[in-house]
Amino acid sequence: MNSLRPNKVYGRYLLVMVMVLAAGPLVGDAAEIVFQDRYHTDHRTTPKLVFFPEVEARGSGDAQSVARAYLEAFDELYELPSNPSDLRLWRVRESLLGTHLRFRQDLHGIPVEGAEIIVSVDHDLRVSKVYNNTYPVIEEPTMPDTTIGGDAAIDISWYNLRVHGEILDMTPSAEMVWAPEGLGFRLIYRTQVNVTEPFGRWQHRIDALTGEILSVRRTEISKVPLEMPDFAAYDGPVLDRGEAVARFQAFEQQEAHAKAGKRAIVDGSGLVFDPDPRTTLADDSLRDNSAASAFDSAYLLRTLSDITENAGTYTLVGPYVTVVNFEAPNTQPSTTNDGNWTAVRGNNAFNDAVTYFHIDQNQHYMQSLGFIGATGIQQGSISVDTDALNGADNSYYSPSLNRLAFGHGCVDDNEDADVILHEYMHAITYDINPSWGGGHTGAIGEGAGDYWGGSYSYSTPNGPTYHPAWAFTWDGQLACWPGRDMDDHTQMYNPGCSYSAHSSCGGRNADQLWSTVLFSSLVDLIGQGRTRDEVDQIILEGMFGLGSSVLIPELADSTVAAAEALFPSGPHALVFHGYFTAHNIPVADIDTGLVFSDGFESGDMGAW
Repeated sequence: MNSLRPNKVYGRYLLVMVMVLAAGPLVGDAAEIVFQDRYHTDHRTTPKLVFFPEVEARGSGDAQSVARAYLEAFDELYELPSNPSDLRLWRVRESLLGTHLRFRQDLHGIPVEGAEIIVSVDHDLRVSKVYNNTYPVIEEPTMPDTTIGGDAAIDISWYNLRVHGEILDMTPSAEMVWAPEGLGFRLIYRTQVNVTEPFGRWQHRIDALTGEILSVRRTEISKVPLEMPDFAAYDGPVLDRGEAVARFQAFEQQEAHAKAGKRAIVDGSGLVFDPDPRTTLADDSLRDNSAASAFDSAYLLRTLSDITENAGTYTLVGPYVTVVNFEAPNTQPSTTNDGNWTAVRGNNAFNDAVTYFHIDQNQHYMQSLGFIGATGIQQGSISVDTDALNGADNSYYSPSLNRLAFGHGCVDDNEDADVILHEYMHAITYDINPSWGGGHTGAIGEGAGDYWGGSYSYSTPNGPTYHPAWAFTWDGQLACWPGRDMDDHTQMYNPGCSYSAHSSCGGRNADQLWSTVLFSSLVDLIGQGRTRDEVDQIILEGMFGLGSSVLIPELADSTVAAAEALFPSGPHALVFHGYFTAHNIPVADIDTGLVFSDGFESGDMGAW
């Protein structure tokens, strides 16, 4: 193949594109988008995000050979490991625009936490995007002769939690990684312990040499913040870990045996809310305690696709959703003898049907956008507990096992498609980017989830007219908690804010920044005659090819690039760019050469 050699090491990489805008208040047709390299802001001086780096040739062969040749040519720019075995290809994903190859950084065969470089190669075998989160190794750490061991690390976690409830989901585990620390690295264990008491899925980071606990956090991604209890407040007996593991393994064997047997895949039906009763009825007065008859006109009959029939019993087990019971309360999944779910609210069989319908339908929707087969997202059957969290008014996604759980405090969370699809979007995000975490991913993820539910609700009959910018139209807002909004136009990006999930920035909910930009772009583009499908394609595609510690401006750049590549003759890139700029999110420079009808130049788009 032709070798890839850098023409330019530092500076600006230009991508000139042409867009023909729809008829409107714009004049002219030329656009130039200039992507500035983004660099790390810690001790690293290497580029973090680069679009369309200039090289002498595109290369030939396949995406992997192009990516490897690019890394070899640019090894000094990124200060990559000199030992090829310390940069290991560990995942390859396809998307609408190309192939994304993730190379993990290792030291002594052990991964560096969050460290990888992702090379995106388009269908013409050009390197289109590079996301670099590797760490220059100034002095390679020495691998110790002995460590405390993974089993001891789990014990430390177990007794720190003072576990007094049974194991949830998975056997406790430990993984050894190098944690970047200053200019060097510390060898640690990351443990995962999921238990009913103290309820949660807990990750500890423990020094591999001393056993010191460095941090502990919950790994669930929740609708509203989950509490961090005082573990030491419990002074009762700690459960024997060996006995707890044995009980859990016996339960797993029973569950596997129960699932065995001959099955048929059929279509059923169910009464559901679509998207929620308040939107369907356009009724601000509706409350959780409204008379049962007030909901009669909100029930809609929908197909439950590809459910399972076994010896005359129908279950909500399909190729994309499996309704299960994995945490308290102990509500077993509903079944029918004819494949039809006719229960209404107040009966958890209704929650089963609503949840199955919306997740299954959303998966088919993504497939209709082109994300199917090799480009598929979350195409396996995700496990869902429709009555979970001990009845709390909350819901969450668990990345450690790819599971969703919905609580029933006040309004049952799964009576609102906004909640169901918000949580499903977390699963979508982690499937696209398995390294999701750090940086601004907390607030981005919450905003993306709010948008994903809002995008669907906007597509329903009353969606564009009944409080379209409300997130959680039924579960929140006028009901049980304030919910969130997707029209927070006064919120401006502030690089000094943490943008962690549910945090505050300038006295405003930081989750609402990302959702506002996405939802505003959706409404604007639909108003110009474009479609929801196109907007959602852009939003999903823009998430590919990134790693850990993503910042809002970086995903903004990636979204604009996806818009331009997918719809080069449409207004999509300009609209997204305009809303990013309006919220002070630094994004790729754009000079359209266009004049607006009110006289100001396109360079003044930040005035939107």
